[in-house]
Amino acid sequence: MIETKMIYKTRKEEIDLCYSILLDLQLDEQPRGQTLAIDKIHTERFAPVLKSNILLMLYNLVEACVTNGFLEIYDCIKNNRIVYNQLVKSIQDIWSNYEIGKAHKTTANQITYERQVQSIISTVITDGTIELGKEALSISGNLDARAIRKLLRDHDIRIADQSDKLHMLTMKKKRNALAHGEESFGNCAREITISQLGEIKDEVLSFILDVLNCLSEYYEQQLFRKTSSSIPP
Repeated sequence: MIETKMIYKTRKEEIDLCYSILLDLQLDEQPRGQTLAIDKIHTERFAPVLKSNILLMLYNLVEACVTNGFLEIYDCIKNNRIVYNQLVKSIQDIWSNYEIGKAHKTTANQITYERQVQSIISTVITDGTIELGKEALSISGNLDARAIRKLLRDHDIRIADQSDKLHMLTMKKKRNALAHGEESFGNCAREITISQLGEIKDEVLSFILDVLNCLSEYYEQQLFRKTSSSIPP
């Protein structure tokens, strides 16, 4: 899962850079030899905007890593031409629901629905290649710890850390307020202190790294395949 881990690394570095600039803004005096490209008059206006941007960047990291991680797994299933009966039940269920959902998204009359079901049956009995896309994840800007854990459970992937992640929930809510235009960048994170933002950042990055480790193990060991003991004789 090299690509997804690179996404995490690159975006984490961008977030850490912005946070370090935010820390510099709160200093009364800059370290010798260092200057900022913003004067003190504008600092009070810029700092809240930067805090909101960091929250947005954190959410984008979360969604990019989770989405791309699962898509790498789906691509592995497709590229290895793994058929329905070789997959564990959780992936079978995700695929069949995904395929049936395609009919509902069209001007689905009875004939359209029946054809889609027939296509599913044909893929299963002829050992056709199983393909899954981003739509199978049903991600729509609502990824907090609870939603991510549900995605993992749906794929029968276990993560040890089951603790509450209230900072992730805060991040998601603030991101949605920005995305839907409910709050401006200047007001959205104004009440969040720099120290609190650091705690949010650390919690999000740590949790997503744990998620990526779980996805990586699932991917590398191809745990989406049935074991020999689970295949009927």
